[in-house]
Amino acid sequence: MRALIATVAAALLLVCSAVAGGSAPRPVIAYVSSAGIRPTLYVTGAGGTHEVGTGQAPSVAPHGRLISASGFGGSGPGFTLPGLTLSSIARGRSHSFFSDNATTIPLAWSPDSRYLAALLEPGSSRSTSVSLVVIDTATMTAKVIAAGGIRGASFAPSGTDRLV
Repeated sequence: MRALIATVAAALLLVCSAVAGGSAPRPVIAYVSSAGIRPTLYVTGAGGTHEVGTGQAPSVAPHGRLISASGFGGSGPGFTLPGLTLSSIARGRSHSFFSDNATTIPLAWSPDSRYLAALLEPGSSRSTSVSLVVIDTATMTAKVIAAGGIRGASFAPSGTDRLV
């Protein structure tokens, strides 16, 4: 009888997890290879290794489906890197933010992967202000939320809208 109850409980847990979309993220490792002058971004995991795009300082979202990469205002013969790129690991689609002469560094993902906080330093010599921006991955929009002497940011583990 205990075995039957345990089996039913396990089956219900599996069904509830599937209905709620509660599948655990697959482990993903992101890395950059600079065989030439163009930094190429790769991910490796259960599905093998594949190229995602270009960029540096990769950061994988907690749910394992998005990756951010900084361009560090980089350019070279025949290519330019945007300030920051968000790419879908599985689909290979990407969205660029900020200009190619901006330095943008991913700082922190919200626990649910909805938001990415990043440090934005304009490339213009006239602007010395560093900004903290938050990118909404659902709408693919970025908003400056603070400026000044910013050194870092972190999301609280208990909520997606608590940033310190």
